[in-house]
Amino acid sequence: MRPKILSFYCEVQDKLGNTLSSSYNREVSTEEPSPVLPAEGDPTFRRVVRALTGMQRGESTEIHLAAEEAYGLYDERLVMNIPMSSVDWHGPVLVGQEVMAETAPGAQQLFRVTRISGRDVVLDGNHPLAGQDLVVRVKITASRVDRKSDFPINSFSTLQPSGKMIH
Repeated sequence: MRPKILSFYCEVQDKLGNTLSSSYNREVSTEEPSPVLPAEGDPTFRRVVRALTGMQRGESTEIHLAAEEAYGLYDERLVMNIPMSSVDWHGPVLVGQEVMAETAPGAQQLFRVTRISGRDVVLDGNHPLAGQDLVVRVKITASRVDRKSDFPINSFSTLQPSGKMIH
């Protein structure tokens, strides 16, 4: 049997039940390995996809992810205080702004501005949901057999707080 394409509504909550992110009408293939994600793709998303395998329209599930399984533990080593002048900002610097920074020769990582203090800025390389246990609630809104024209489906977008998505 060919893999299924599932459309779904997804809500991500912290362990206290606060909604951190939600999305409607996302599509995913239950094929392993996924033609959407490379084998080294997001392990959190892979776990969610595995939980959806075999589900049909109207079915729901709840996936509990410990921080280590979700976006990892919060790592203080990924927080740095640097002079604002050491980055070419292309405009005003704002809390929440993202910037790519070289972490090792040839290696770059995305950092967010978390604080501005005088001439210094604090950058955080942790995922915004790092250190949090998460509950992923999913409801299947449609289920069908895939077609060759389905691939590549929209690539998975990493869930961000407040419903923002990054690709």
